[in-house]
Formats: sequence, C-alpha cells, structure tokens
Amino acid sequence: MTYMTIEHAARHAWPSIEEKKLPYGLLRFAHGYTKRANSMNLFGNVFVDHGELVEQCEDFFGHRHQPAIVRIPSFSATSKVDRHLKDCGYKMTSPSRVMASVLGEACTSPIKPLHLEIKTWLDVYYEISNGDLSQREIHTHLLQRIQGSPFYAYLESETGDPVCCAIAVLFNNVVGIYSVATNPAFKRRQYATLMLSALLAWGRSKRATHAFLQVDENNEAAISLYDKIGFKTFYRYWYREKNSDGREKE
Repeated sequence: MTYMTIEHAARHAWPSIEEKKLPYGLLRFAHGYTKRANSMNLFGNVFVDHGELVEQCEDFFGHRHQPAIVRIPSFSATSKVDRHLKDCGYKMTSPSRVMASVLGEACTSPIKPLHLEIKTWLDVYYEISNGDLSQREIHTHLLQRIQGSPFYAYLESETGDPVCCAIAVLFNNVVGIYSVATNPAFKRRQYATLMLSALLAWGRSKRATHAFLQVDENNEAAISLYDKIGFKTFYRYWYREKNSDGREKE
C-alpha cells in the first residue's frame, strides 16, 4: 500500500460537495464541515507555484465565505510550500497522523456490530458524541455521497443503550475507519477496541488487504489504542489556515 492509495481512498470515503482540480492539488468545499473536505489537498511531489497556490485558494474559498486552508502531507516535497504559507500568515492547525494496518488471516472478532441506515446511525452519533446538530444536514449530505461500500456500525448494551458507533468504508481493497465515538458512560470498557476489531474483520471478509484511520496528533489515548490493535503511523499531515489578521500564530 502506498501513500497515494490511502489518499485516494480517503478522498472517496470522505467526500466533499464541490471540487476543483488543479495541476498540484484539489480544492474541496463542503460548507465548512471538516477541514479535509474544505481545503486544498496537495498532490505528492509535484511542482507548485507558491503565488498561484495562494491566489487560487483565497479566491476559491473567499467566494464561498470560508477561510483559505491548505492540507500539507508529510510524504510530499512541500517544505517550501509550508514555509511560504507561514510567511503569508497561514497558521498551522490540526496536526494529525495517518495510521495503517495489514489485514491478515487472523483478523477476527467476537462480535458483529449492527449495520444501521444513515439517519439512524446519525441519531446515535450525535447522541453519544454531543456533536453540533447545526451541522447534521451537511453531515448527512456528505455521507450520502460516499463512494465505495460503507458500513455504519453500532454497538448497544444488553439493556439497549447506545455504546459505540463508527463508519468503515471499503474502497479498492482498503478500509478507512471514521467517526469512532463511544458513549461517555461506557468508556474504558474496551468497547472501542471491540468495534475496531469487528470493522477490521468485516474488511477482511470483503477481501480488503489493508486498513487506515486518521487521528489527531494530540490524542494520545486513541493513538495508544490503535497501536495496540496493530495500527502503525504511516505518515502525518497538518493544515495551514489563513489568519484574519494576517499574522502567524503557532
């Protein structure tokens, strides 16, 4: 599996509403819901005209009343781009890592999560994650645009209480895992581990060879959990976002 295999799968598993392709990257817009779907996503190891990049981003997002954001992947030769954006007043935000796992024959699970429809899954997700309900409409729209085979997974307790939910998306023999949420009342009881193991087993049953997920660099608990079940850091990424006052704020 390569960096671009994951990038391609992630693009289709977490879609945007509007895209504009340029020689060095893809401008993506989804009414502000998540940075990945509302940023310039740079391609790997291609020539970038720094001035044109800034002009295109600020024009594209300015017309859509959103801040200009550029996603910087660590595997790409983008150090000069990163420095230029910093000099132009773009602050670094949301440092994250992509973790990947090989799905072997031993990939099994003692449980089988329920597979919900989008609306029912979102009911659970917003209940246990305390998400912003004002974003639910655009969130729904994005999920409806997923390309690939999505699994809207759900675990409940013996008493019928919502415990954990997540999304797995199979695309070209790669499974991406998103939106893992656990009911605060059931945390530290291994439910997230059970959910992830079940989704990896599901992917394996669909002939997937690899899995990946994305996690905030500062979420040490989640990184530790993912490491224990076989995920290893594959590469990192971060964003550069235009400040309203034009100054760098690290």
